[in-house]
Amino acid sequence: MRKKKKRFVKKLIALSMVLAFAFQATGCGSGEAGGDQPGHGKWINSSLPENAQLCAEQRLQDDFAAAVNAEWNVSQNFDPSVSYGVGSLETSDQITKERFLDTVKDTSIQDPNVEKLRTYYGLYTDWEYRAQTGVEPLRKYMSYIDEIRSLEDVYQYMTDSSKNPFAAMLFTFSLEQTDHFSLRIDQPSYSLGKSNRYLELADEGLQKKEQVTNGIRYLMGRLGFSEDEADQLLDQCFSFELKMAELSPGGSDFVDRFADLSISDVESIAGDFPIRKFMDHFGLDKFQGYCVDADYLRGLSGVCTEANLEKIKAYFKVLLMRKAIEYLDQESYLKAKEIKLDKANPYDEVVVKPIEHAFYSEVLSSPLSGLGSQVYLDRFYDEEVAKDIESMCRDFVREYHDLITEKDWLSDENKERILGKLDAMHFIIMKPSNEADYSGVSFVSKEDNGNLLDAYCEISRFDLENMGRLSAEKIDRDFWNIYDPTTTTMMANSFYDPLRNAFVIDIGAVNGDMYSKDMSYEDKLGHIGCLIGHELSHAFDSAGVNFDAEGKLNALLIGDDMSTFNEKADKVREYFGEVRFQDLPCYYDGSVDISGEAIADMGGVKCALKLGKKVDGFDYDAFFRSYASYWGELRSKGVWVMLIRTDVHPISYLRINITVQQFDEFYETYGIQPGDGMYVAPEDRIAIW
Repeated sequence: MRKKKKRFVKKLIALSMVLAFAFQATGCGSGEAGGDQPGHGKWINSSLPENAQLCAEQRLQDDFAAAVNAEWNVSQNFDPSVSYGVGSLETSDQITKERFLDTVKDTSIQDPNVEKLRTYYGLYTDWEYRAQTGVEPLRKYMSYIDEIRSLEDVYQYMTDSSKNPFAAMLFTFSLEQTDHFSLRIDQPSYSLGKSNRYLELADEGLQKKEQVTNGIRYLMGRLGFSEDEADQLLDQCFSFELKMAELSPGGSDFVDRFADLSISDVESIAGDFPIRKFMDHFGLDKFQGYCVDADYLRGLSGVCTEANLEKIKAYFKVLLMRKAIEYLDQESYLKAKEIKLDKANPYDEVVVKPIEHAFYSEVLSSPLSGLGSQVYLDRFYDEEVAKDIESMCRDFVREYHDLITEKDWLSDENKERILGKLDAMHFIIMKPSNEADYSGVSFVSKEDNGNLLDAYCEISRFDLENMGRLSAEKIDRDFWNIYDPTTTTMMANSFYDPLRNAFVIDIGAVNGDMYSKDMSYEDKLGHIGCLIGHELSHAFDSAGVNFDAEGKLNALLIGDDMSTFNEKADKVREYFGEVRFQDLPCYYDGSVDISGEAIADMGGVKCALKLGKKVDGFDYDAFFRSYASYWGELRSKGVWVMLIRTDVHPISYLRINITVQQFDEFYETYGIQPGDGMYVAPEDRIAIW
């Protein structure tokens, strides 16, 4: 049953009345832990920089994370105003960033790809030049929307990349990938972020609405409009967004990635709405399959009418300003940072990266990511390193075979199912499957009076047209698309994709503390090895067990074993839920499921320990210290509050302490005894694999 529709009121409801309940509603507040919590009250939050001096006072038998990382914590000069955190992964990211920026700025390099990035770099990082144009580039694009006089003009605007810098449409196109590329047609970009926020305007929606309102009022003021005119525009925009949101309140949750509809199916669903016009224009009419939000697409013709023309134009203007605010001058850029502060997080603060670092982040997260990745791979990809890491991956897979075979709670049939998935798994190391071709992209430099908004317009055009080119790609299940900014190889990251039963190790994760050729074996296992084991374990975590060897949503475990697994996963959740942070107003209340990441952490370490056991003279102390340094990480209170409320990864010091206290080797190495902060009785340990 659909929820009762709720309409927006014209005036904003005061946030102070609803945000008072925010902590209680999102796992924030003191809470009460049942029984004796993990660490027996002896752990400190060593992931906070203000606790660095306390770490040196800790015995490793009581608080392993704090004791092992004490010296490192004290040595860090962490400034939360310019960085979100420091740690091993951040160090790897910094190395990649410096190499990349040095390449872009090196004018002796005449590579066309580097030159394109250098032009964009000049437009992005020169505040003085951006100040000269101020908000004028925005005025030009606003005027294009003013020229719209009919629905036909609306459709023309949506397909004119020269006038539409952020590809504003009444829907979104994106790629889905299984063993082929499909085109996903989904709901548009909403001012409040999610369609359901329009139907039930709770605290998150109210805060987002206030943020958008402040941003639009600010930019409209700089363009010469009054606050009343800005509010009238917002009222029209929100009214139209509500109409769109009502078409499919569940949003993208109901998009079937495996539907593989034909293009005629899509046209039939769209009815009178000319969806084919846009697909043909951008060359998106030749995909093997399509997946859509059918309810939304089916109702689109009913809201895209001449009667709603002014509201559609208001939606386009608000979307343009929401996106453009960071692409104008420094004043608007800083205003955007200020507006985004989370009022439900008392520790949130404005983080302003050096502009070069912001440029790097822009490359990673935009349609330029393929260009950046290609430039970096051309210079820093090392085949020898890739082979070494691939060899480690195969070692971990072999050990996982033994690990699964040893589990007495699994039936023989389920062991075979797990081993089959394990054997079918692919691992992709450092280099995506295709090479990036940006030969069709051309930026106008600042020397030729170009501007950043025009440059982004060019990127958006390329992105849409490139989707059409990719429709002809012959791919297999382990295809890694270099153009996808959500999986860029320059990140200090790795990931497992259950739909492809494959995991990826980014080139950005293979440097610094994470990996070097001359590392000891213990150090390799504690860093890149545990990362490999972690990603491999995601195939068998609380989400992965719902997918089979072919990546289909089909339970991996059958019979009573699935119930047993779920009971074990619940114990993981409960254990983390008992932790109380003395210096943060949050706890893991179950609103965000961290069990998958915790299961993967423990599975990765277990597998690494099995490999170490086969090495004569293996130094367990060096291994455990290496693992602790891998997750040695400092972030501000504001960032940790946000992550505990929203992120599936546990806070770093728990990823160390809770993980290592599950294994006999840890107790034997350090003489852990009952009463120590790191002690957990064998019957209360929670590792599943």
